[in-house]
Amino acid sequence: MSNLRFLGLGENLLTGSIYAQSISRLKSLEKIWLSNNKLNGSLPRSLFKRLPRLTLIDFSNNNFTGPIPDGFSTECPNITTIYLELNQLTGRLPENVGGLKSLQVFDVGHNRLSGTIPTSWMTLPNLTDFNLAGNNFIGTIPSEIVNLSNLTVLILVSVSRFGPSDAIH
Repeated sequence: MSNLRFLGLGENLLTGSIYAQSISRLKSLEKIWLSNNKLNGSLPRSLFKRLPRLTLIDFSNNNFTGPIPDGFSTECPNITTIYLELNQLTGRLPENVGGLKSLQVFDVGHNRLSGTIPTSWMTLPNLTDFNLAGNNFIGTIPSEIVNLSNLTVLILVSVSRFGPSDAIH
């Protein structure tokens, strides 16, 4: 299976944690689809560290907990799509995202994320879809959001305590 490029195990009612050591051996893996299962535990940083060819991660609609691993930026430079919505993720959005120049879709809707939205997210040149709905963010929408010239979908519904932003006026 060393040439496997797409791992699709979604909608199988899988339970337990992700075995990062096993998946990270698939060096050719470009897309991983584990959505709509009953997986739990944290998202292991080591999983992404060993899969530099990843372009798509879909771990949506599971029971993952803990923070979003820092390091996507340097470890997955080709990633275009990240779906992590409908989990139980906590903590803040990673700040070190400057290397995600290819990222187009980032969906973390309906988790338990908190804190402010780092301005570093407003520097991603290809970001088209940005869903932060149903989390516990505070503060204002960074005014730098106007720099996201390719942004076509912005979902901030039920994001707790956002104040007004000059970017939206």
